[in-house]
Amino acid sequence: MGLAIYGARVSPAEAPPARPAPASLSAGRMFVLLPDGRVEISDAWSRRVFRWDGHRWNQTESLSQSRPESR
Repeated sequence: MGLAIYGARVSPAEAPPARPAPASLSAGRMFVLLPDGRVEISDAWSRRVFRWDGHRWNQTESLSQSRPESR
């Protein structure tokens, strides 16, 4: 059980600002360096694999799932 007591010297207005809501897990992205030098970027709806050719990143694979309809 907790009890919060505010004295004359402490005001709720001096409380630290509220933290923003954390990002949902579906908004997270993973970056994986594969053994053959390719890079995989994946999130909840897609998986993409890139390879560096010395000048730029080329997308070599792509797999996407349909996103659920928002309510």
